[in-house]
Amino acid sequence: MSFVDFREVTTPAAGSTTKYGSQDLLDIMQILNGKVTADKRPHVINPWRWDASFDMKEIVAPSSPSTNYQSLYIDSTTHRLALKSSTGLIQDLGVTGLVSPMVERTGYWMPVAGTTLTTANTLGGILSQHVLTGAGTVTNTFDTTDGILSNITSGAVAGNIAGIVSPTAGVGIGRRLFGARAVTRAKIDSTTSSKFLFGFTSNSTLPVAAATQPLATGDGGILVGFVETGTGSTNWTIWHNDAVSPVTADNVSGPIAKDANMHTIEINWPASGNITVLFDNVVQTITTDLPPLTSNLFFNEVAVTTTTTARTISTEGAWIEAYD
Repeated sequence: MSFVDFREVTTPAAGSTTKYGSQDLLDIMQILNGKVTADKRPHVINPWRWDASFDMKEIVAPSSPSTNYQSLYIDSTTHRLALKSSTGLIQDLGVTGLVSPMVERTGYWMPVAGTTLTTANTLGGILSQHVLTGAGTVTNTFDTTDGILSNITSGAVAGNIAGIVSPTAGVGIGRRLFGARAVTRAKIDSTTSSKFLFGFTSNSTLPVAAATQPLATGDGGILVGFVETGTGSTNWTIWHNDAVSPVTADNVSGPIAKDANMHTIEINWPASGNITVLFDNVVQTITTDLPPLTSNLFFNEVAVTTTTTARTISTEGAWIEAYD
């Protein structure tokens, strides 16, 4: 079946306070034809009933709606239905019980209630064999903006880690040959003498020394964060590499100076496809210097101290899924 647009007149006449004009009808026709009309927006309060299916185009996450509203859309990066709140929070409806565990593997890191690594945090699914790491204090706190947080402090020794670390044995968390997605909301307590790293690398042991770039020339992977010195020491950075060429380091869109604020970070890719990074819902697509399709990728989310001052990661946790 083919369709044609609603007719649009070329020389519309303005209406008056007592009569509609053809300009008013033209505004309606353009709205029905999917065009933007100046200062016009339909408001619907009467119940609507759809007697058949309707098509919705995939789009990049829209701007946050007005207070007390949410935007329903299909995300062009995940190809799933999503809700975006007025505060910018995105809820992926494709992972709220609608996806069968028979066709993907999922995992989580979340705060619970306690005062030790294992009582204040819980790991599950494909993150269950990751290692909760932190030689300092561990607490759960309630933040009035972000809710329950896990706070893990490193030891006061250069190179000490706070966060979750991949096991070095095994085949990692997935490959670029299959789709995957990881998302977190987290922060570090200070950008002084520290690193923050989130993402995937073919190196089963993430480099944490003070001046070490998180991806070496021979490593495939993609990481988001910042380091103390070198590339990525000024702004939030995306490192990506194909395990052959020199590492590519891109600023997160902005650029955004490294800070100790809470941020939402997501890395995702379709099977064998380009990689999308969302930093506070701003989308960047990585199309070059991508991890090899068949490299085993290991996942880490850590804050690192590069001196003798302990560092703390505070997080709502992480969610990860692999489509293999």
